Amino acid sequence: MGVFLAALVLLLPNQGVGSLPNTDDAIYAQMARELISSGDLLNNRWCGVIQFEKPPLLIWALAASISAIGETIFALRLPSTLAMATAAAAITAILLALRAGPWRATLGALLFLGSGLSMQLGRRVMTDMPLVAMLLVAAAALLAGRTTLMGVALGLALLTKGVAALPIGGLLGFVLIARLGWGKSLWTAVVALLVGLPWFLISTVQHGTEFLSATFGYHAIARAAGGVVPGLTAGELLDVLLLEWPLLLAFLAGAATLVRRTAFARTVTVSPDALPRKDLAIVIVWAVAALVPPFASGTRLAHYLLPVMPLLALVAALGVPGAFLSSWPGRVGAAVLTALLASVGPGTLAFWLNPELGAELKVVGERLAASRGDRLLALDLTNPSLTWSSGQCVPMVVTDERFEEVQRAVLMNMRAGVVLDIEAGLGPSERPRHVVYRLGAGAEPLLESIGLRPSPLTANYGIATER
Repeated sequence: MGVFLAALVLLLPNQGVGSLPNTDDAIYAQMARELISSGDLLNNRWCGVIQFEKPPLLIWALAASISAIGETIFALRLPSTLAMATAAAAITAILLALRAGPWRATLGALLFLGSGLSMQLGRRVMTDMPLVAMLLVAAAALLAGRTTLMGVALGLALLTKGVAALPIGGLLGFVLIARLGWGKSLWTAVVALLVGLPWFLISTVQHGTEFLSATFGYHAIARAAGGVVPGLTAGELLDVLLLEWPLLLAFLAGAATLVRRTAFARTVTVSPDALPRKDLAIVIVWAVAALVPPFASGTRLAHYLLPVMPLLALVAALGVPGAFLSSWPGRVGAAVLTALLASVGPGTLAFWLNPELGAELKVVGERLAASRGDRLLALDLTNPSLTWSSGQCVPMVVTDERFEEVQRAVLMNMRAGVVLDIEAGLGPSERPRHVVYRLGAGAEPLLESIGLRPSPLTANYGIATER
């Protein structure tokens, strides 16, 4: 609890600053807004159309936060902020359960909180941080023998990101079976299913094969096996991971020390630094389940690497020599070194230098909000941030074939019918009144040819309006 509260003190001050990036953040925010307006807790909507791609837990949390605080950036970021603090507390609990001691436990939490990817996703309105938090709670509960809590955490993980919870959650389940046997593990499975399964069952009854094909066929199989949503190459994903090089170096040092310490424990009867090898299986399971899926999947996105951050922090903390932490100078030195490692990584520095990614589109969207009811379009731009900040759905008109392929690959776009080609979107019979476009992309002649006047609005975007 102390680590949770301390993490909140570190995280909360700047969570209400800035705007939403033009990615999943605005999609979840808009879904929460439409949940509040519709009052429908079971069906997620985006642009007025029921969507099956996203389980509802984060959307429920966002709707509750907005209802309690108001429709602010702080309210939207609060669920992920609480999840990040929970993840840090769970890392502390895992290290304590591994008999690493309170100082190592604190250092592990600090390393996780300071990594660039953790800091970014702690401010993002996305499912990744809540998912990792619930899985870490499940791991901590497993080590503590709290099988009911483990079941609740696994069920909430399933409600957070669906089948994405299965690699780590499933392997944690196998570890539980190995430790307790099938009979004693059954209660945990029952609790997990009672918490996580009802929404999927109700949605299946309501929507049948349409729900199943979207949730499992598309999201679990097609995206993982076929890469229907283009992402990074394996090399590019590795480059993203290497941005956390200070944490990677700490991990390698910790792993080397851990191997040496475990080998030493075999040769002596008692060692103050000896760690329970049976419990260390949790670290191995997490490593396999965190590293293999993003690199093996057909769709690779940078935020898929978030589960690797607690792994790096755990091993780095476990590897700190006990002798180093036996005196106050050593403890203070370890804390200072941890803070340094958590701040000098390129990912962390990039976050501090540019924590906001969507400020310009917020300005554009707010300008469009004054034209509520008019026909609005975005030319070769994704629309979630514009839809959120303008308060109305803004379809996309696409001129680039590759961009069109990417946008039509997103199931939510297909279901909502928001991706249009030139003929459907900029035809003379249904000429839009406002079109958002990117400056420097050569869109001005096309816009002028249909009677719109292009006008720059920000450094990178403009709005074309009727003459």
